[in-house]
Amino acid sequence: MPRSETTHGLVLAGLVAVRMGVPAAEPAPDEIKDKAAEIVSSYSDENILDRVLGWIGDQLEKLLPDSLSPGSGLGGSVFTVFAWVVIIAVIGVVAYLVYRFATNRSPRPEPAGPELDVSTLAGRAPADWRSAAEECEREGRFKEALLCRYRALVGELVDASLIPDIPGRTPGEYRLDLAEALPPGADEFGEATDLFELAWYADRPTGPAESSRFQQLSDQVVLEARR
Repeated sequence: MPRSETTHGLVLAGLVAVRMGVPAAEPAPDEIKDKAAEIVSSYSDENILDRVLGWIGDQLEKLLPDSLSPGSGLGGSVFTVFAWVVIIAVIGVVAYLVYRFATNRSPRPEPAGPELDVSTLAGRAPADWRSAAEECEREGRFKEALLCRYRALVGELVDASLIPDIPGRTPGEYRLDLAEALPPGADEFGEATDLFELAWYADRPTGPAESSRFQQLSDQVVLEARR
């Protein structure tokens, strides 16, 4: 019998043994032959099956040449193939567990969230936002303080009817609104908006210096708005 047919026969015997649960008693040759034919007929692409069987058989012949020699018994060959199937399955499970463990330990980037709603429709007056900002600054929470000061500034501009107070309005849209409604204060408002966006969206470290600069810019914008 040609080597390839012998190899395929041994591998098919192993697959049969796996599918049949490898009973303690060795199945009859006719039963193995019938079951092998059933397995082969279940594959629509015989070329792929042949390549897979050939590759597995080649590896087994390289590793265990004695067990696959023509003089070996069928029972030993079936057991050898089944043993290697189990080993390969165990290796696959271990590789999967290692992959999952490595994936779970790898830091995952935080998803970028939508822009903050900086509108003032929550009903708080600019003075209330400034008070909240001062409280955050006393506690060292300067990013939150910058958010409160930005909302206070937006509230001042809304009260002056220079920008609309629309739910979901973004800092970029407010920047465009003010550039059209109050050109003299557009640069200062733009810089203040940059400080706010860098703190919140770029996660730039924010401290007393940024808070102080924002207050200066805010005062200049409000001064222009009240003229």
